[in-house]
Amino acid sequence: MKKPPIAVISLAIGAFLLPTVGGHLSIEGGQISKNENVMLAILGGEKAPLFAHCLISLFFLIPLLHAFFTRKIIHVPAITITGGAALLATSIGISVFWSSFKHTSAIALIDWALMIASYFAVTSNSGRKQGVWVLWGYVLGVCACALVGLIEFRDMRVIDPGYRISALQLGPNQAGTLFATGIGLSLPLMFTVDRIPKLLLGLGIALQAFALMLTQSKGAILCAPIGVVVFLVGIIALKPVSLAKAVPAIVLPLALAGLMTFAAQKAVQSPSGGSAPLARISNTSELNTQSAGFRKLLWQTAVELTQKQTHGWGIGTFGYESTRPGRVTQTTLAHQTYLQLGAEASLLAPLGLLAFFGMAIARSLRGLKNLPE
Repeated sequence: MKKPPIAVISLAIGAFLLPTVGGHLSIEGGQISKNENVMLAILGGEKAPLFAHCLISLFFLIPLLHAFFTRKIIHVPAITITGGAALLATSIGISVFWSSFKHTSAIALIDWALMIASYFAVTSNSGRKQGVWVLWGYVLGVCACALVGLIEFRDMRVIDPGYRISALQLGPNQAGTLFATGIGLSLPLMFTVDRIPKLLLGLGIALQAFALMLTQSKGAILCAPIGVVVFLVGIIALKPVSLAKAVPAIVLPLALAGLMTFAAQKAVQSPSGGSAPLARISNTSELNTQSAGFRKLLWQTAVELTQKQTHGWGIGTFGYESTRPGRVTQTTLAHQTYLQLGAEASLLAPLGLLAFFGMAIARSLRGLKNLPE
């Protein structure tokens, strides 16, 4: 594999830092005491998430600016993809003007702007062949989070055998989503390398799958097999490798993760029973029913907020406005990105995000068989 240029190396470092440093929301500023190490507090992500996100974004924005000022031709996505991103950015930006919490909305606007700019940084610098390095950076970051999650579980299992790991993220559900996407991206990378790197990546997939189970996030655990199925469909349709090679590469790491989960469950379970790493998954108690019911109330709240003020309440303000319909107590997230965007920045925001993803997928599928394996 050709050595990547400096700009792509910078993008790969940024991709590695996304899950390891950028796993917390930028809502309100925290306070760093005089006795704390400032850099460690920033890298911890809890007390200065906006600063951490800006720090990560430098690894994306510097290559983007370098390309802008040094190249005569800059590669950008198709106008339909760029148009979706522009619609999203415009609706989010305008929503700040009528927000009752302008400071919070300004922080959220910065976060969204950094995310959108980072996408264009990757597309303008990596191209079709170098983009794999960015994926490697991200996957290695997810593997690092999985390792931290396992250490976290080791330290907490004596206190609480049913403990749900967060793995440097805001909470277990976010961590579960991270590992589900990490597995989906790791599988195709296995066929870009041979021997030792492939073995190490297989162990990384097993580590991610095991950490996913320890998050006990039902939604993420149900979503992870979708990525595996999509990957298998791609193997069957495009035939970059034979099924005889693909199936063992998929099954063996996931089977190893299953054995690790079973062993962990047996190791922490007391002779008289009690909670275990997968207790929440198999539990259908009233507590889980209440959790699902609360999420439904959050979705209804987001819909009602959108109906009451169609131009939105201001990006990032759902937590402050969530009590307005009288269905829930103050809750930061609606647990549904599109509904929350609709409530905060009008229906144009989720439409822009859907258009962005939809057109990106449609353009990616065009001429797919003609691309390098």
